[in-house]
Amino acid sequence: MRISELEVEYEDILWFAIDKFHRVIAFTSGVYGHVPEFVCRSKEETILIENYFDNCGKRTEIKHIKGIEFGEKLIGFCEYMTQKGIYCFDSYNGNEHVEYYTKISSPCEALVIENVPEPIASILKSHIIDVDVEMVDIIHVCNAY
Repeated sequence: MRISELEVEYEDILWFAIDKFHRVIAFTSGVYGHVPEFVCRSKEETILIENYFDNCGKRTEIKHIKGIEFGEKLIGFCEYMTQKGIYCFDSYNGNEHVEYYTKISSPCEALVIENVPEPIASILKSHIIDVDVEMVDIIHVCNAY
């Protein structure tokens, strides 16, 4: 089942991608951020990936995390994900909700797709964003709708 335009407009969608070096990135749309076609094409795949990463254990320390102005709930979620080796981005820049994504946290040791089991890895191989996640603080994506 496809993620609908209405869901993109009214729900905070958690989605995952990899950068050009195969590092895993989590994005929270906060109903403002764009959600790409490769995510919208399958709600089941999006849920499968979210459930997998939600159940992964801690594997690294946090190298960088934004301040509390991003909200305790968001910071807590990003700490939780980043300890798994995942970079976290949100559609809130500390002042307002925006259509692009701002880096909230970075892990000391990144989780790469080669360390993710099938079928998660095979799905993420089609979720590529052409950036070096270590070098950028903002990521723009095209909306599916």
